[in-house]
Amino acid sequence: MTNIKIDEFTRVCKLAKLIEVINSKTNAFKLFDNSEGIELVAGNLQSFSIITMKDGTKEKVITEKPQSKDIIAVVGAFEKEMSKEEVIPKQEAVKIGDYVANPINAIPDILEEKRIITSQDIVAWKNMSTFDRILLFQKTAKSLIKKRRGYLLPEFAGRDKKTLTDTNYKMFSYLDGNVMKQSANIAFLFEWSAVVESEKYFDAEVCVRGYVQVEINGKMYRRACGGSGQKKGSMDWGDAMESAITEMTKRGLYHFLHGDVKRGEFDEN
Repeated sequence: MTNIKIDEFTRVCKLAKLIEVINSKTNAFKLFDNSEGIELVAGNLQSFSIITMKDGTKEKVITEKPQSKDIIAVVGAFEKEMSKEEVIPKQEAVKIGDYVANPINAIPDILEEKRIITSQDIVAWKNMSTFDRILLFQKTAKSLIKKRRGYLLPEFAGRDKKTLTDTNYKMFSYLDGNVMKQSANIAFLFEWSAVVESEKYFDAEVCVRGYVQVEINGKMYRRACGGSGQKKGSMDWGDAMESAITEMTKRGLYHFLHGDVKRGEFDEN
């Protein structure tokens, strides 16, 4: 890992959410808790720990191997010769009955409810940074994506409804609420919540407004969102409210996960 460019080093460190050390004589970044850091010295990476001396002063100590997953991720980004299996921490296989799967590769099966989350899965995912887990949901499996009818295309206006098919409508792609919630459980290890701040009732509809809050590296992030639920037939208002909250939650989580579905950028094939 020699002759690393300063701009590239800075870009990778900022992507890993490391904090730049302003007064350093070298190009250095550190963790939010000041426990570890990494610097660029003569084009080479060098990790260090920050320890507190008896007199309360801080001292930088060069380390052979970093301990933080975030620092390791930065080092891994520059390991050009390292294979994919070496960059991604090896995960322990999980056996359920006669089924054995890698906790990462098994995520689509979990989202499709073909198997449950196990304690081994949680241990494996904890070995990844939150950002690494979020990246697992940038490309959504086609099997999870569903379609629904939107508005009727203008050229088919006035036709008998009994003759209309999906091709006559603008079709929208979406994910089930349970898929979005389970994805959030995996990405944030259950450290997330959806909060309703207000609601408004209409004749056969309830609308809610609130936010989704997630924890990333010890910091809370909020994204405003809203949703609505229709009260159909004999449905009670509780079910309509639950539908509205689910829609609100999905819209908030799209800021972090499965954005390709929201943008319509997934592979149709």
